[in-house]
Amino acid sequence: MNTPSSSLTAPRPRRRFLIRILFVLACLATAIAVLYAVEDWRGHRAWAEAKTRLQEQGRTLDPSSLVPPPVPDDQNIFKAPGMESFVKGNSNTFSPRLGTASSSVARHYTGRSPILVAEIRFLAPDAPLDSDKAGTVLTLGEPAVESRALHLLSEALGPSVVGPTGNIVTARDIEQTKPAQILVRAAAPLSPEELAKLFPTNASDTIGPGAKGLSVAATASNSFLVTVALSPGVLASEYLAATDVLEADFDLLRQALTRPYSRMDGDYEHLFAIPIPTFVLVRTVAQTLTQRAQCHLLLGQPEAAWRDLSLVRDLCRVLGPKPEAKPVTLVSAMIEVAVTGLYLQGVKDGLRLQAWSEPQLTAIQQQLAQIKLLPIMSAALDSEMVAVCSIFERSSPDEIAKIFSLGKPQATFVDRLRDPYYMFYKLAPRGWIEQNIASLALRNQEVMETLDVTNHRVMAARIDAFALREGNREKRSSPYTWMAAVAIPNFAKAMQVVARNETRAHQALVACALERDRLATGRFPESLDKLVPQYVDKLPTDLFSGKSLCYRPTTEGSYVLYSIGWNESDDGGIPGKENQEGDWVWRPDSE
Repeated sequence: MNTPSSSLTAPRPRRRFLIRILFVLACLATAIAVLYAVEDWRGHRAWAEAKTRLQEQGRTLDPSSLVPPPVPDDQNIFKAPGMESFVKGNSNTFSPRLGTASSSVARHYTGRSPILVAEIRFLAPDAPLDSDKAGTVLTLGEPAVESRALHLLSEALGPSVVGPTGNIVTARDIEQTKPAQILVRAAAPLSPEELAKLFPTNASDTIGPGAKGLSVAATASNSFLVTVALSPGVLASEYLAATDVLEADFDLLRQALTRPYSRMDGDYEHLFAIPIPTFVLVRTVAQTLTQRAQCHLLLGQPEAAWRDLSLVRDLCRVLGPKPEAKPVTLVSAMIEVAVTGLYLQGVKDGLRLQAWSEPQLTAIQQQLAQIKLLPIMSAALDSEMVAVCSIFERSSPDEIAKIFSLGKPQATFVDRLRDPYYMFYKLAPRGWIEQNIASLALRNQEVMETLDVTNHRVMAARIDAFALREGNREKRSSPYTWMAAVAIPNFAKAMQVVARNETRAHQALVACALERDRLATGRFPESLDKLVPQYVDKLPTDLFSGKSLCYRPTTEGSYVLYSIGWNESDDGGIPGKENQEGDWVWRPDSE
């Protein structure tokens, strides 16, 4: 009887197992191939549909549209002498003292001890009074007694402003303050607690910038001392002396900015290759010039103040190609918003100190009328979308991984394996990337539709709704939207800052017209309509309501000017603690 040999039958189970494994692997490979093919088809269709939709709405996705045309060298700001540092990021041509000049100024007041601002004595109701002391007598219960008391304290400290970096700048040496001698008429001496009621709860804010607290202490039965805690500060004259060495550099900058065009040499078709100016230098120059203008204002030198402040505004011309205004990166747009904020603060300080003359106010209005931050933000959003979509569409997965991964050329293989973004770009079907491109482009279009550049309106409710949707999308992210969520900036916060500074520019324009009317008539008008056309051709509108800014004169001879703000609700000129709360208020007598 013949039996099969064991050597012939043993391999059969192993062969069957291997065949099954190979079959499973073949099925898996086929499934993956089908998945990639289907996802690639879906992604390609989604991106094609998105491009068609955007083109129907007048949007272009051609990166060549970002390339500004060449300009003559002799008309280009960046080809002027002294502008190399703005291009290359060095300080060889712009004074190396720029970064250290302002910081070298010693603080004349450290803020460690309160400053004595007033000595108060009680005076009987029928006590005689020397005529030279009449201006320092306060009678409790009389109208406006609180504002008079605060005015005396403010005069004792002297004028001051908040500098661009938060330090306090004063016209006089704080530590040499001569306290006001105040007499208070009352039937009987009051306690320190009762006397403190003479000063309102916001007394420290009203006395001057940097005042952090006010206290009243008794020294005798009818004598009291009033002290104020202040932030550290610098002396205006000392700051100007330290930064006067930069005048030659500022003159070079002024000369360069007389040229009509600004275009840096470089690659404009790729987002990460677009040439940009040295933002740190731009910010430092703007801060230095603004603080110099503030110092001149404190010292009663408005002409010199305007010379420095107008250069702050002109400095914005280096932040984007002119005259095409494309491409504009979001970073450069936000830097321009910040520099504009510095300029507006200088304008307001001059108005608060009533330092500007009629010709200067007219010149300031001309510059304010040119501030258009919404179109700049819109151009930045458009440029970013075109550039990012172009990179994703034209680059291979390897190239995208290199651009958006760890950002470290020396990253190890293990580092990259641990980076989910790198693995996504490396392994995802091309269709997923195209789905993300489509999602990014359409979401960017949503953002663009929250700005009405033609009518100069901001749709705050739409922006908030978009931010809420983005938050919900992040919670349920998918491979079709994950990359787009990373590329979408925090638009809501950025737009609040843009809208706030644009509103301040509108308010400053009206405030200058109001000040010109006050100089001519001795008081502020009853309505803004009186300003047209003598002091302003057309009143700017509120970004949120589309109507004129709200205005009312006050019984103290001042006024309140406000926008209804981000909440799109008129709160009667009451500001909120955050940008999205309350009205956005401009008061000429406050910071």
